[in-house]
Amino acid sequence: MTTSQTTQFLSEISGGNAIPEAKLAYLEQRVLNSFYAFVVEKFLDEKKRSGLTQAGLARRINRGTDVVSRWLASPSNWQISTVARLLVGISGDEAILSSLPLAGRSPRNRSVIDLLDDTSRTSESVREYPETASSVSTINIRLEKLDA
Repeated sequence: MTTSQTTQFLSEISGGNAIPEAKLAYLEQRVLNSFYAFVVEKFLDEKKRSGLTQAGLARRINRGTDVVSRWLASPSNWQISTVARLLVGISGDEAILSSLPLAGRSPRNRSVIDLLDDTSRTSESVREYPETASSVSTINIRLEKLDA
């Protein structure tokens, strides 16, 4: 008995067809979750490094502590401005993005052991510090390719 899909999840991209709303919503949520995980990790790192609190972050970005608490609890209401404001408030960073094609990816149905053994397919976040003196460092976020 075969349990694999007979057509690729994102076959509409390669074929030039309309992409169903459910698939678009799924992809949007994956990207939003990636941003959320990245920002929360930055916050936790800065909290450990300097003792930054949600209240301190709220003061830095001119928002109420209730708003910051809600933002750090879940990405449900995030916008691009939310990501920008949180990153600069947390660590003075700016998000510099890149993208990768969705079409042509290998299937993602892999075991936990496969994932732990394969370091070539992991997503990475790389901090880049400009050569010129600047008070703001930049962050290059490379998102993992989405398997078809």
